[in-house]
Amino acid sequence: MEHDHVKRAKLMKLRAEHNDGQMAERKYYYSKRKRAVDSSSEYLSLIVDGMDQAKTALPHFVGRTAKDAETQPTLLKIIPDVSEIKFLYNIRDWLIPVISNFKQHTDPLHYRFKRETQTDVVNIYQKKTQDKPWVQLTFGAFSYDNKGKPILPKGVPKLVQPSFERKINTKRLNSCISSWNCLFRDQIQQTSKIWWQNFVKVFRKNGNKCTI
Repeated sequence: MEHDHVKRAKLMKLRAEHNDGQMAERKYYYSKRKRAVDSSSEYLSLIVDGMDQAKTALPHFVGRTAKDAETQPTLLKIIPDVSEIKFLYNIRDWLIPVISNFKQHTDPLHYRFKRETQTDVVNIYQKKTQDKPWVQLTFGAFSYDNKGKPILPKGVPKLVQPSFERKINTKRLNSCISSWNCLFRDQIQQTSKIWWQNFVKVFRKNGNKCTI
C-alpha cells in the first residue's frame, strides 16, 4: 500500500500545532495559578472541569508510580496540606439574590472578573485561548438598582456544614472491587482490595450514606 506522504505531513503538522497549543494553555494556567497563590487576596484561580467521571474507576495519576493512590488514606498522604473541612461559606446563596443571569459560561473560554474601584462595578472579560485579547462583556457580574448602581451582596456568607447524606450504590461499588483488583500493586496480601471491602461494609452499616 502506497503511503500518502503529503497527507501524513499535514497530519503531523496539525498534531504538532495541537500539542503546542495545549502546552501554551497549560503554561498560561500555571502562571495564573502561581499568581493566585502568591497574591491570594487579589487573585482567584478556578477551573471548571467537565470531565466524565466514568472515564476513571479509581483515583489515579498518569502513569503507574509508587505514589499512586489506591485508597483514601494513601490519597490523603499524597495531597499536601490536607485538612478536614468542618464548615463552608455558603457563597452560592449569598450571591444568588444579586448576581446577574449568566449565559454560555460553560463554553471553553477564559474568564476574568475585575472590580472597578471608582464605579464599584465588577466587569467580566473573556477570551477563547491564551493568545487572544481580553474582550469585555456587555453585562456586569451583579444586578443593578433603579439608579443604575450595582447591588452588592451584604454582610458575610453564612457558615454551613458539608452534607454527606447522599446515598452510595454500595452494591455496584462492591461489584467493581473484583475488576479493580488487577490494578492494585499488592497482589499478595491484597491490602487495597481488603480496604475497599471494609469501606463498603462501613457504608452499608451507615445506611449507604457518607457519614463515616
